[in-house]
Amino acid sequence: MRCEEISCPKDAERVKGTCRCRKGYAGELKLAANAYQGICKEVPCPPSSVGKHIAAGCKCSPGTVGGIQPSFKRTFSKLDKQERAYLEDYEPTDGGYYHKGMCQAQKCPANSVGNDVVSGCRCNSGYSGKIAVEGFSGCPC
Repeated sequence: MRCEEISCPKDAERVKGTCRCRKGYAGELKLAANAYQGICKEVPCPPSSVGKHIAAGCKCSPGTVGGIQPSFKRTFSKLDKQERAYLEDYEPTDGGYYHKGMCQAQKCPANSVGNDVVSGCRCNSGYSGKIAVEGFSGCPC
C-alpha cells in the first residue's frame, strides 16, 4: 500500500504540495476528502486589449501601447474605474489580479496636439498629415 498524490483540477497546477490555478486563470481550490473542490476559470483580457482570454494571449487594442502577460495574482495600487470593473469578478480575496502589464492610449506624436491617439490628435500649425488610430499616416509631422 502507498500514498498517492491527489491530482489537481483542470487548469490548475501543483505548487509546494497544494494546487492553485495556472497563470491567467482564477478560482479557489480547496482540498476536501480525497479531491480538490472548485474550478479555475479563464480570466478575460483586460480593458484596452483584445483576445480570447489572458492565458491564450491578449494584445493591446489599436491606438494603445503596452503588453499583457499571464501572471499569478499580484497586488495592484492605482486602477481606473474601467480596470476596477473588469477586475471585480476576477479579483482574489487578497486584492490581487492575474496579469502583468496594461494597455494605455498611445500619446500623440511629435508636432501634434491632443491627449492621445484614441481620443484624437491633430498636426500643429505649419505641419500637415493625418494621425490615425491604427498607426500614423501622413504624420508624424
